Amino acid sequence: MRKSILHLLAIAALSLSAQAQAAERLDYIVKQKGAVTLYGWMSLADATITTDRKKRCADTQCTLTEVRMSSENHSLLESLAPTRFLFRSAYLENPPQSLSFEKRQNKNGKKYQPYGYKHSFSVRSADGRTIDRYELASKGDSLPGEARRYLEPSAPDNIEPMVRKQKSKPLVNGALDRWALIQHLRSVALDDGYSQEFAGTDGSHQLRYKVNLEKSVSLTIHGKKQACWKLVINEKDIGRNQKQPPLYLWISKSADRLPLQLEMPSDQGRIRFELTSS
Repeated sequence: MRKSILHLLAIAALSLSAQAQAAERLDYIVKQKGAVTLYGWMSLADATITTDRKKRCADTQCTLTEVRMSSENHSLLESLAPTRFLFRSAYLENPPQSLSFEKRQNKNGKKYQPYGYKHSFSVRSADGRTIDRYELASKGDSLPGEARRYLEPSAPDNIEPMVRKQKSKPLVNGALDRWALIQHLRSVALDDGYSQEFAGTDGSHQLRYKVNLEKSVSLTIHGKKQACWKLVINEKDIGRNQKQPPLYLWISKSADRLPLQLEMPSDQGRIRFELTSS
């Protein structure tokens, strides 16, 4: 009997160890460059990107990416516009396909918002033909059970988020949200001249990503130079025929293919995520 219990404990320990190894946490410093910073790079927030490649999403295994950003430890932005941001993305790696993604961000007006942030949740329909986008709040209708299975429980005081507004849009097979695309690019074969297009979605619009490998460079991380690829991602809103400014992504050439740096446009200039620890 004792041996049986010890055997079960050993299996449980191995299982927990495997789960720990499957999860990856990367810490970043977030910098901004624009008029507010006198056009120099200034540290304004901290961010973490956590990846779990063995997450259970409803009835299948998926990759879950969680991006968090906070200005809590940075007095300038905290005094001007306290920032809290959360984005969760769940997607299939093979074949690549977003299953759901959730976004929470600060909102000055708290009407309809129980926690002081704007909360949206998008989930692929069961047949894969549409993306269902929900605006969540403290009042409204219940979230359908099929969609609820994908929503990570994290509301304070166990308050169940309710649907204030819902809409469905056509979804192209293989469409990826922006963070799922970044994770996917960590696994593809990159080489000089790499160029590829991907279907995308933000929950409201059909997108098309054009990814090009711009060049091989090196970045200094932790005082050590790391060889990496610099990718440029151009995004186009197909329905409205609108293009977004390009996003730049630096991926290490090491075995773990770390996203060393990201740079993107913002309302106040440019935002950069720089890896500080992994």
